[in-house]
Amino acid sequence: MASSTSIGGNGCAGVLVFGSLNVDEVFDVDSIVREGETIPSRGYARVPGGKGANQSVAAAGALVSSPPHAPPPHLPLPRVFHAGRVGADGVWLKDVLQSRGVDVDLVAVDPSVPTGRAIIQVSRSTRDNAIVLLPGANHAIPATSVADTLTRFVAATAASSAAATTTTTTATRFLVLQNEIANLPAILAAAATEHLSVVFNPAPCPPDLLATLPADLPVDIIVANQIEAAALLHSPAAVSDPAQPPPHAAPDGDSEEAAAMAARLLRAWPRRLKLAVVTLGAAGAVAARRRRRRRRRRSHHNRGGSDLRAVDTTGAGDTFVGFLVGALARALCGGGGWGGGDNDNDGDRLARLLRDRDALVDALRVAVAASGMACERHGAIPAIPVWADVERRMRGGQ
Repeated sequence: MASSTSIGGNGCAGVLVFGSLNVDEVFDVDSIVREGETIPSRGYARVPGGKGANQSVAAAGALVSSPPHAPPPHLPLPRVFHAGRVGADGVWLKDVLQSRGVDVDLVAVDPSVPTGRAIIQVSRSTRDNAIVLLPGANHAIPATSVADTLTRFVAATAASSAAATTTTTTATRFLVLQNEIANLPAILAAAATEHLSVVFNPAPCPPDLLATLPADLPVDIIVANQIEAAALLHSPAAVSDPAQPPPHAAPDGDSEEAAAMAARLLRAWPRRLKLAVVTLGAAGAVAARRRRRRRRRRSHHNRGGSDLRAVDTTGAGDTFVGFLVGALARALCGGGGWGGGDNDNDGDRLARLLRDRDALVDALRVAVAASGMACERHGAIPAIPVWADVERRMRGGQ
């Protein structure tokens, strides 16, 4: 497990997921409504949603305290914070996140706008769905509030780490982003000012996404599925490699093509990007990491479980992202010596961790296992496991 791989130093001070919060309204229908048609619904459910909310709950699930029999980290496990915006009709979403261990002090309530909402029809006959999405408060985050939000996060994590035996000035702080909220450029600029380590999940990924972001894409880790990775590499903003053929979305589970995509993502953004992960659904994930010596790249493939009993894949990708970040945070909090053989004077703790093959493979294994378990129950947040459950599954339990 990732908790056994460790480094010395100041650990991870905290994780902030700056992301969407939605109210999902799900209608159970015989078939998807057609234009001009009125149909009855056989069932209705109102559930919490949004990629940001899912990823916050997953990260918190990965960072709950280990059971008594497990060796604890040498430093306290970091807290998970969520930043975002809801309307008065979405205050209950804060309660849901808080009940799963997420700090919601940075979630603003704006009575002037509705909470983000998804109207979802699910067909009984085909299991297909049709979705109408209202961004609502997710797109009402003022650019002027972003810097203050990140400053408050840094202050809160410094205060919560005061009992640690070491200083927190160089401790890693993760910022996790998706593409369901407004003002990503302002968030990325503020993250650079606060020296946060940015994990970017480019979902949804429209063709013009990169055109809206800084050209150098100041992120440390990208986690994308095959379609999203292909979209990023097709963008004119990506640094092209004339020796490589045009990227395409490979058939689901094609690890060789996905590995090539991950390596090309590293080449496209050589200044900052340290790790590119391409997820493969039930087939696991492929990662390419940047090594310091001669800037070599290494790819790693972690396969999904063959005994997966999938009933609902909603939120599986978000669970992967949250658990990957949580597993890396655990490794950063491990304390003790670090193998790997690289001589590092750059002070970049995350880069050093990602150059440790065992640490990275452990984190990927945890994320793949957790995302598979999230498919075994209906819904997104209700299906997200916690660390002890994933640990038990990986050791051969159920």
